[in-house]
Amino acid sequence: MREDPSGATHVVVVEVTAGERRRTPRGVIVALVLLLLIASAGLLWLGNRNVAGPVMRNRGPDGVAAVYGYPLRCLSVTILATNRTYARADFNHLSRCGRYTWYPTAIFHYASGRWRTVLDAINYVCPVASLPRPVQTDLGVCDLSGVQSGS
Repeated sequence: MREDPSGATHVVVVEVTAGERRRTPRGVIVALVLLLLIASAGLLWLGNRNVAGPVMRNRGPDGVAAVYGYPLRCLSVTILATNRTYARADFNHLSRCGRYTWYPTAIFHYASGRWRTVLDAINYVCPVASLPRPVQTDLGVCDLSGVQSGS
């Protein structure tokens, strides 16, 4: 209540009403959480596949091992002295690496600042089209001494 100079009393009533609170449907929240989880997993997968980490950029044996995805202690890595952009990784069967026991041929090429897999196979046909002939011979991928080159 208040009085004005004329002596009249005025009553001001303020009424506050709470509106209905809108609730977000539970299904929308669950869908958003699932979408975020799927997007995060996708980014992690793409990150692991396409982005070269600092170790993968290393030009030495640990860079080859990082790209190949196996511990360096389980591998024997050969980097050509004549062409240091090519390397071969073989499983080191003298070390205790448990599950790493097969005999694939894995060849890597260092280009654009990182190692990339050129050949990772147990069986392949010689000569290997994706490898220069001297690299195939020097890394023991193919014995090309008796193979004639196409004319």
